[in-house]
Amino acid sequence: MQKYFVLSWVLSLFLLGSCQDTSPVLPTATKTEYFDIAGFIQEQVRLLNTEKPAAIKSVQESGETTETKTVKNLNWTKELESFAEIDLNKPAFRDAYTVSRQAQPDGTITETYRRKPDTESDIQLVTVTTNGQKQVASIQAIRESDNMLLASRKEMQLTCNTKNNVNRVQSFRIEGEQKPLIFENLHYIIATEIR
Repeated sequence: MQKYFVLSWVLSLFLLGSCQDTSPVLPTATKTEYFDIAGFIQEQVRLLNTEKPAAIKSVQESGETTETKTVKNLNWTKELESFAEIDLNKPAFRDAYTVSRQAQPDGTITETYRRKPDTESDIQLVTVTTNGQKQVASIQAIRESDNMLLASRKEMQLTCNTKNNVNRVQSFRIEGEQKPLIFENLHYIIATEIR
């Protein structure tokens, strides 16, 4: 009798274990509140790595052009890193920005993200403009940071062009200013035009 009890108990455990759902648990999708700039830049890096275009780069420091040259085989991840860092969808930035949207009759839409007061983010303002086909026409951003040793400001602009229904970065520009506590201020412009 005891043998049958143990056998039925083991059989019950086996059957209960086999009834459990063993399908993998899928992560729940998170809603993206702001435009996915980081995702857009990743797509552009993949496209540029495939096409391998040349680019004309110029650098200015304190109002003087220090260098202009045509460059091939650029590291596009590094080149577009400053734009990839404008990731407003980080959990820390949830509800950190007010959003305004302006639509034009031609289908162009401009979304502006302004940092709310008392929000800890150096990204002050972001503007994303899309064309009638919902493809990116331009991205603009302002970043500012200030601490005891350095105050800095960057104004960034990226423009895109659509050719044969492919949306690709055409040019980007970063204008920055750094005000160190003990050294001279530095004003610079880095501009890149992709061929």
